[in-house]
Amino acid sequence: MDYKARFPYASKEAIDLLDRILTFNPYFRISVDDALHHEFFKSIHNPSLEVSSCEVDLEFDHVEVEKTMSREKIR
Repeated sequence: MDYKARFPYASKEAIDLLDRILTFNPYFRISVDDALHHEFFKSIHNPSLEVSSCEVDLEFDHVEVEKTMSREKIR
């Protein structure tokens, strides 16, 4: 998706973070820790107040889903 066109006044850092957070494939999606260290948060980043993330395994992240299957699950 072209987030810059959708949010024309957003900074390049905001667009980059949004793109990386909303990546559909979990293997390419930004981690919580990496997101906290992203340039977008540099002015508010405070490691002493942040809790390190733990790994969460969501079964559906590892399942190949076809459109028809996902439509049936949503109904």
